[in-house]
Amino acid sequence: MAVPTSRRAALARLIGWAALLVAHANEDTIRLRSGLRMPANGLGTCCRKTARGQPIIDATKEYLRVGGRLIDTAMAYRNHEEIGEALRASGVKR
Repeated sequence: MAVPTSRRAALARLIGWAALLVAHANEDTIRLRSGLRMPANGLGTCCRKTARGQPIIDATKEYLRVGGRLIDTAMAYRNHEEIGEALRASGVKR
């Protein structure tokens, strides 16, 4: 599912480089030793001023809406509450 260029530009302004991955979410996969496949690209949620609060919630919800399923998270990023809120609001099954 391709994201229109104007939407891609809006996302890039919202959260910077990490949002650009939305346009390519789930296009490429990596095969794990178990045989399962996982997305090769994901949404990074670290180290930017926009990685907290409403900007990261909105970016994460949009990433999930367009089919993205790999989200880089860590307690050290201190935005786990926002990521959780976005996941709950998205309706995506865990």
